[in-house]
Amino acid sequence: MRDHSHHIEMTRDQAVQAALEAYTFTPRTETVSLAECYGRVLASDVTAKTTVPNSLTCAMDSVAVHWSDFADGMPDTSDWERGKQWEFANTGVGMPEGFDTAIVVEHVHFSDNDTHVSFDAAPSKQYAGTIPAGSRFKEGDAMVHAGAVMTPLLASSAAASNNTTVEVIAKPVVEFIPSGNELVSAGGVVPRGKTIDSNSDVVRGKIEAWGGTAIMDDIVPDDPKALEDALRTAAARADIVVLNAGSSKGSDDYSMEVLERIGKVICHQTNNGPG
Repeated sequence: MRDHSHHIEMTRDQAVQAALEAYTFTPRTETVSLAECYGRVLASDVTAKTTVPNSLTCAMDSVAVHWSDFADGMPDTSDWERGKQWEFANTGVGMPEGFDTAIVVEHVHFSDNDTHVSFDAAPSKQYAGTIPAGSRFKEGDAMVHAGAVMTPLLASSAAASNNTTVEVIAKPVVEFIPSGNELVSAGGVVPRGKTIDSNSDVVRGKIEAWGGTAIMDDIVPDDPKALEDALRTAAARADIVVLNAGSSKGSDDYSMEVLERIGKVICHQTNNGPG
């Protein structure tokens, strides 16, 4: 039997804190398209690459006019010409060049051929019915801040500010090593006394659901050399390595001894069993 008399036991919270204090992991970053960003954590702010709106814009379906024509009250529009004194202006579209004020179509009467107009009401002030340039955001403004988890709404904000990609924290690579002489893979003959490895499926699902990239190893036997080789290979390519089983007091439980030999163990067990 393995001697675990010197093992360090902690509460779950103590173990988590000790692990956080011991780790030196520096996250990598990568650039992904907006179509691939959902659920990813932003590594840097998303800033606007354009100003929106980029010109004086019509707020509602309207007729564009010159405010100066209304300075003395309602003007006589009988000789007004489309394109000179008035022009159509639609919601969200830049105001026609030279026009500065809009009157909603509900207050406009059009001739049968849409060449002449008259109004029920005058605009209340210059720029009435319009949206100023840059009123939503200006080039360089922060649209989404680093640390945010990207959602469809946040992706829409990035796209609206002329971004097609965002910088995100790369998914951590987590390698899972199932170990034990008693294990066999699902789908085949299960010899007497053997157990099917189902932990791999649970762990793969959790890794991917929590935002990681899973590497799933073949079953490793209860052999110190095989365990060490598997651990060293995994540590060279993964950010986190999960070695499953072999940490209790059975005669073939070598995991803790191998880990102590090739690394630093900060906690052997937590007191929230059963493990």
